[in-house]
Amino acid sequence: MAAGIAAQPPPLAMPSSDVANSGALLIASALLAMLGLASAGQQFRKEPKAVSLATELASGALFAFGLVYTGMVRPTQVIAFLSPFHPAWDLSLAFVMGGALLVATPCFQAILKYKALAKPYCEACFSIPTSNKIDPKLLLGGVLFGAGWGLSGMCPGPAVVAAVGAPVPQVLAYVAAMMAGFWVEGLWEGSVKQQAKPMPTS
Repeated sequence: MAAGIAAQPPPLAMPSSDVANSGALLIASALLAMLGLASAGQQFRKEPKAVSLATELASGALFAFGLVYTGMVRPTQVIAFLSPFHPAWDLSLAFVMGGALLVATPCFQAILKYKALAKPYCEACFSIPTSNKIDPKLLLGGVLFGAGWGLSGMCPGPAVVAAVGAPVPQVLAYVAAMMAGFWVEGLWEGSVKQQAKPMPTS
């Protein structure tokens, strides 16, 4: 066993009824939550902040449940997925990402290309990045993210969920280091912007 990866891949098997039932319950809960929030967004237009906070809370909870259900909070499963040349390569997380794309891609296309929805039900407008610039900062960030994910078996979202659900020292150390990195990057970004400001002329 290396890095917690089994020497041989596990046998293929259909999920148990408990796993299938949990997945069905999660999907049903997500649909009900989305319908409820959409209805609340229409009825409580005079309280946009409250609806926005409720939307963020529900979205975050749903995201966390999805991470736990799919196994993305288990570092050994992530490392097995990131080890394609290992005999026990675990491809299951590819279906997680593929499933997310199957849901998100048609929705994004319907909204952006065909204008199926003018604005969100619970927000004033869609928050869509406008920059498509590929610069050294983006490339370096991707490299650092991938290196950290591969070394630890966790990325920021699953790490925060695991720190709340199972606060073992390794996970807490990961989250603390991540927060320190955010802080240092914020200081560096502020310093760069400050230096870029034109000097006042007398």
